[in-house]
Amino acid sequence: MSPTGKDTIMLDPRSRDNESAADDFEATMKRAEVMVDRAAERMGFYASKAWREARRLAARAREEAEDMWVEAQLLSRGKTPDDDD
Repeated sequence: MSPTGKDTIMLDPRSRDNESAADDFEATMKRAEVMVDRAAERMGFYASKAWREARRLAARAREEAEDMWVEAQLLSRGKTPDDDD
């Protein structure tokens, strides 16, 4: 008995409660890792998709700018884009 008159229970670090807590912690960490991996995959997918869309839009803008440049050159020479040369 302890000096207070009550029995005290000392937990052995290798006891089942501690093992169970360690197992729960490991399982929780594994689930967290899986969740983070899946989130990273989704972020990579959407980043790739956004990059492709940005490249497509840039190509379209470049094409439009080239068309406007050609039309401006024709107009500066006194021709219209519909004139046949």
